[in-house]
Amino acid sequence: MPTLQRLFPALSAACLALGSGYAYAQTPNAAPGASPAPATTGPATIKPASGTSITDMSLSHAVNICELAVTAKVPVQTSLPTAARAMAYVIQSQHGAQVASTATLTPEQMFDGSLIEIVTKVNSGCLTKLNAADQKTVGTLVAGINAAAKLQPAPTP
Repeated sequence: MPTLQRLFPALSAACLALGSGYAYAQTPNAAPGASPAPATTGPATIKPASGTSITDMSLSHAVNICELAVTAKVPVQTSLPTAARAMAYVIQSQHGAQVASTATLTPEQMFDGSLIEIVTKVNSGCLTKLNAADQKTVGTLVAGINAAAKLQPAPTP
């Protein structure tokens, strides 16, 4: 998880470079007019999201994105930011903006981390079933993630 946290700024730049409106999606807010999610735990009992929880959430969103893209022809460029916002919202509201082994995350870090997790699962799950435009979107994001990973310094022990 610390490796992904270091990638957030570089991924933001990659998302902005696409010019697709991802920057607009970086604050995890509820839908307009929606009431806040009911708190299931008090502030003293909020626990950071585990790696397993993050994997489960991102896999669920990736499957949804793949289904929307393949069956309903919804562009990945449209559904991906929405999925990342939804995942970031859950991390914020249910886990106090914390993921295991990290400090409290900013809204941008939650969005970018969610995007990283989701897009890598879309890439490995259904890339070959996507149309050319969606493959290009996913490929550009994955290339940005990989390039950012190469630019980051190695973690200190």
